[in-house]
Amino acid sequence: MQDTGWSAHLPSGEGLLAFSNPDEVVDGIERINSSYARHAVRAREIAAEHFDAARVLTRLLEVCGR
Repeated sequence: MQDTGWSAHLPSGEGLLAFSNPDEVVDGIERINSSYARHAVRAREIAAEHFDAARVLTRLLEVCGR
C-alpha cells in the first residue's frame, strides 16, 4: 500500500508492505513473490488483529461512551 502515514499505526514489512515510489513497489512485489506463504500468513494475522469487526466495533463503542 502507498504509505500515506498508515505505517505509523500498523505493522509493515511482512504481509503488509509500504511504498513511496515505483522502485519500492517492484521491491515489495519481489519480496512477496520470494516468500509468498510467509507474507500471506502475516497478512491474515494483521487483518485479524487490526480489522476484525468485533475488535474494531467494540473499541469504537467504548470510545463513543456506550
